[in-house]
Amino acid sequence: MIQTKLSRENVFLILASQKHSQELGEELKIHLQQKMDWKKIVNVATFNGVAPLLFMNLKRSKLENLVPPKAILSLRNSYFQTLMLNSRRINNLQEILKLFAEKNMQVIGLKGVILVQLVYKDLGLRPMSDIDLLVEEADLQRAEKIMNRLGYRTHVSGIKRFFLNFLTRKHQLPIFSNIQNNTFIEIHSDINPPINQYKADLQLFKDKSIFLKNSLLKTFSPEDLLIHLCLHLDRHFFIHGKFRLAWISDILELLRKFQTKFQWKLFMQSCENQQIEQPIYQILNLVNRLYAYQFPTEIAEKIVFFHSSELEDEFVNYLNRQQSEKQILKEKKIRAALGRISGRKAKIKFLLSYLFPSVSFLKQKYSIRHVGIAFLFYPIRLLSVIYKIIRGH
Repeated sequence: MIQTKLSRENVFLILASQKHSQELGEELKIHLQQKMDWKKIVNVATFNGVAPLLFMNLKRSKLENLVPPKAILSLRNSYFQTLMLNSRRINNLQEILKLFAEKNMQVIGLKGVILVQLVYKDLGLRPMSDIDLLVEEADLQRAEKIMNRLGYRTHVSGIKRFFLNFLTRKHQLPIFSNIQNNTFIEIHSDINPPINQYKADLQLFKDKSIFLKNSLLKTFSPEDLLIHLCLHLDRHFFIHGKFRLAWISDILELLRKFQTKFQWKLFMQSCENQQIEQPIYQILNLVNRLYAYQFPTEIAEKIVFFHSSELEDEFVNYLNRQQSEKQILKEKKIRAALGRISGRKAKIKFLLSYLFPSVSFLKQKYSIRHVGIAFLFYPIRLLSVIYKIIRGH
């Protein structure tokens, strides 16, 4: 089993990174009898975006007294900080959606902003660094004008904007930030990054999208949402070497939410038609191995067929080393990533995007308070990567 390769702290953390149930509480209590490094647990949980889930599971299971006071305080603060930030950002989003609707612009929510409302139903359980929205490509300019009108700024212009357009093929606007309300918005016109080998049928996804209850925000169908989450995780892990345990939790909770309503035959056909079976079933295999989720027989057979021990080993190594964006650039990881990208031009764009990542990435990595100065850190990143490559040889 994959758990036998993980530290006891990480086994506990994986167990706790799901929504509460009575059975889960009993399992957690058993694990809490062991001696564990709580500083490590808190740090890894926070980095992986599951600290709020861990806190709520301990609280609802009445196990807080079995955790060191300093650790439980950190976890409690993580939950309430997430609750405060998400509440504020969701409220700010309503103002944006209202103005978009006045211009007859339909907006589809992506990832966290949908999951926190549709799946978790508790704004404190799922951290969001920003809000991702999808609009029609023809609406990008109107969207930018509305964001500026509301006080959001991109801090990107001139040569910086040209460079960003080159990397994204103009399918994404620079990240918008509002310092006054601490809200960050990313507006896309495509869910398929240009450097990725596996691409979803965006128009098909749009055609089946539905409105969230009592909201101006639309979401993909459950089947398409699952595909999008799997491709997102696959892209970040294999291409960018970035992983969050929360992304696995998202998939698990989505499956549980729609367990009796999921149209698996439609899902399988969609994956086959779009030629994206390999990454999808490899990610679902990881969900099965970590949480023992029981898939229908036909899905289980696909999972076995596309099983990847490489993905499991990478995941185990990643979590055990508590890696973050500070991980060392490794030649074998770059080669593996390039092997999953088709075309010379796409490979070049991947290398450029690795060396010159998004502003939001720089903001988190270098703890930048003012987005406007983020571009000053590109030379620092470039020199740092070159130094690590030289040091590694």
